[in-house]
Parts: sequence; structure tokens; C-alpha cells
Amino acid sequence: MQCAETQLYLYNLVLMKLIDDGDNVNAKEFGDFIFARLNNVNQRTLDHLGAKAMYLIAIANEKMGKLSEIRATMFDCHKTACLRKDLIGQATITNVILRSYLKDNMYEPARQFIVKTSFP
Repeated sequence: MQCAETQLYLYNLVLMKLIDDGDNVNAKEFGDFIFARLNNVNQRTLDHLGAKAMYLIAIANEKMGKLSEIRATMFDCHKTACLRKDLIGQATITNVILRSYLKDNMYEPARQFIVKTSFP
């Protein structure tokens, strides 16, 4: 049986390949699968790989034009990363949230988010 780190690393590679190949529908679906698997695991050794997975999931959703739809999920992930003191997760998800705001030309909510949070 594989360890969780190896699985997540391989999942990230497959997701990167799907994004690079332009297979946006499968990339989004696989990203949703990774997100579901990632929520079931609470290991500090997965922080860096989990942050990379969250970034890739955001890219897959952005290519489908659905980045704003996962903003609430990203806020939940940001809150969890803050509670776990996962600095790399906080930084990555902060960038994803700001990217989603700026993509939708929502400058004031982006500014408010920056004011209310601190970049690790």
C-alpha cells in the first residue's frame, strides 16, 4: 500500500499533465477527486503537496471558467490552514483567493481580504 505523500505526489503529476494537455473537463473532475481525498487526511507531512494540489485545482477550475465557484471552498481551506498553522497552505490559498477576486474585477473585496488577513 502506498503512503499518502506518494499518492498525493502522483495525483499532482497527473493533474498537471491533464492541465498541460488542455483536458480541462477531466482536470476539473480529477481536481475534485483530489480535494475530496485531501479533506479526509490530516497529516502535517502533506502540507506542501496539499498546497500544490490546491493551486492546481484552482488552475483547473480557472480554465473551466469556474474559479469564482470555488471561492467559498478556498475560504474554508484558508481557515483550516490558519488553524493548523500551515504557512505554505495559507500563502498558496491566499494567492488563489486574490486571483479569483481579481479575475472577476472585485477589487474592493480583494482589498478587504488583504486588510483582514496577514500573509505568512
